[in-house]
Amino acid sequence: MTLCGACGFDWHLPPEHAMEAIRTLPSSAVLALLTTDVATSHRTDQWSAGAYVWHLADVLRISAERFYGVGLDPSIPVVPFDQDELAAARRYELQRTDVAVRSLTWSVEEWLRVAATLDPDLPYLHPEFGELTVSDGFRLVAHEVHHHLRDIELALGPGSIGRSG
Repeated sequence: MTLCGACGFDWHLPPEHAMEAIRTLPSSAVLALLTTDVATSHRTDQWSAGAYVWHLADVLRISAERFYGVGLDPSIPVVPFDQDELAAARRYELQRTDVAVRSLTWSVEEWLRVAATLDPDLPYLHPEFGELTVSDGFRLVAHEVHHHLRDIELALGPGSIGRSG
């Protein structure tokens, strides 16, 4: 499969394009939240737009920590986490969205710092997908970004991010 059936993400995305998607994430999230009333939600089956921003901040921070560990010793598998348990523990829905955007910016900055130190061909063990390369890991994170920007747009309403797919 080359495209994600839910969001259209291209799994053959080159690593440098995956990094660019992550680099531009804070501006995309900020644009979405500044152009729409955050209190308005068109989607109630999952999280609010603000909760998705908190989730992305956590995903990027945890991913940076995982990649840092891969750089130290790629033979030790990364540790999984449950996104719903983390959301409940951090109480995303009660947190401030403006702080979430700042946290996201910090997480992206740290992720990019760590990613720049890694060999894209370095293999490592992922708890769900088995052996991957760092490039594969970059794509996984870029997919999270792409997928959840779509979720934010669904929560805020069509056109809130100014992209489609």
